[in-house]
Amino acid sequence: MSMIARFVAITPDQLATIKDTPEMVGGVFALDAGLPFESPSDLGQRLRRQAPQLVADMLERLPPAVRGQLRQRLGLGDNGLSNPGADNVVFGGSEIGEDRGYRPARYFAPSQVAEIAGALQSPGLERELHGRFDGEAMTELGIYPGVWETDDHDWLLEAFHTLRDFYAAASEAEQAVVTLIE
Repeated sequence: MSMIARFVAITPDQLATIKDTPEMVGGVFALDAGLPFESPSDLGQRLRRQAPQLVADMLERLPPAVRGQLRQRLGLGDNGLSNPGADNVVFGGSEIGEDRGYRPARYFAPSQVAEIAGALQSPGLERELHGRFDGEAMTELGIYPGVWETDDHDWLLEAFHTLRDFYAAASEAEQAVVTLIE
């Protein structure tokens, strides 16, 4: 079974509407759902963009002892990366609506989006991410997709760039962000 993480930027007015009527949160993702891929490379690019969320979700779902071992081995704090604004990109914010598979959707107000965008732009963060990657440990611990030591992991950095750029654009437009893992 695979997981898909979705990130959608919305206006503050749209956020207010779904906060008032949480059952409407699914509509935020309707435009993103089921879009056909123009080519196989489009599918690959989409998967690469979603990888950071998949890794974060898998880390959270590990048994506490294994999660602790992995965090220690990779030098991670209790909430993942040591950069507090970046820690909550996937699982921070506030839950909204019903559980849609892997918990309810989550939202970030424009001020939170700006904080996350700034944290993702922190000098040295990319170098830190690169330095903490331990493919052998991740494969040994059974973290999806399970072939980390044979992977050059450049696609993870590309996914990080996509996520960083998404939050930067949302912040610049003073938008909120709604996330969902399906």
